[in-house]
Amino acid sequence: MDPEERLETVRSALRGLVQPDTPDGSFVIFEHPDSGKFVQFVSVGGALICDIPVQELSDAEAARLRVVPGMSLIEAEDGEPVSYQAMFSPSEIEAAAELVESVFVNVFQIVGGLALRVTGPSQ
Repeated sequence: MDPEERLETVRSALRGLVQPDTPDGSFVIFEHPDSGKFVQFVSVGGALICDIPVQELSDAEAARLRVVPGMSLIEAEDGEPVSYQAMFSPSEIEAAAELVESVFVNVFQIVGGLALRVTGPSQ
């Protein structure tokens, strides 16, 4: 899957999450089938929240994700790291899609032949 085709797949799935009739809590998961690495989004109040669980990351991936603009570390009440999140408005689909591409290429360092499996309520 070439980068533009991948971006269009991501854009299309994210557009489905911001439709007025999409219920809160709807989600989409973009997964690299060979590695099992994934980026997930949930629809909350019309916004898109990107969520990447800490337990799914190696130390090196977490270090690379920490410096991605817009990503914030979410912690449990006891201070334990839970996930990295970023929030996007419905008008920021392009930025959200580019974040997905950046995470797979720059954080997970998956290059060449990157194909994504898309899972979600409309997939």
